[in-house]
Amino acid sequence: MLEKSNEYQLAFENIITDDDKILETTFVILEKFICQMYGVQNSSNVNDVRFHLFSSNFQSKKSDENFEKKFRNFDSSSLPPCKAELLQHFLRVRYVTKLWRNAHLKHPTSLSPVASGWTINDDKYDFVWFVGDQLPSSVADIIIRNDTLLEENDNSQDDDMNTSNSESDDDDDYEDASFL
Repeated sequence: MLEKSNEYQLAFENIITDDDKILETTFVILEKFICQMYGVQNSSNVNDVRFHLFSSNFQSKKSDENFEKKFRNFDSSSLPPCKAELLQHFLRVRYVTKLWRNAHLKHPTSLSPVASGWTINDDKYDFVWFVGDQLPSSVADIIIRNDTLLEENDNSQDDDMNTSNSESDDDDDYEDASFL
């Protein structure tokens, strides 16, 4: 596939460019390349390909049926990365490629590792997997609503059981605001 496409070859050559417009175009072309690597020829959006591949294996038989399948043998590594994760891969590949291509120079790259898909933790570089929300807001809303409903039910049951005890422990008044 790569050998037959001048567009893809040029995109891989342009991965070290400093021109932002060429870099954006390069990312779009390489995203299309990733989609084709996963066998979806007519798409250039990895998020659409992820959804297509997932739903082709796990979609409900009826359109009005709730999604309740169990994932015992599902390997998420068989899906392409999401677009946000692919961008971080792209930035790291760009950094390393530029470093190796210019290894003979005194300063092989002007790029910063921190701006190229890495973060510093305990004096070591770690990957930045993606930037942004982990879940779409609609999914997070559902999870929060369900948790809130469960908490309200638990609290009302606790209130019913503790009506005779008017004293309150400090630990009982603590409210954890984290949900993810």
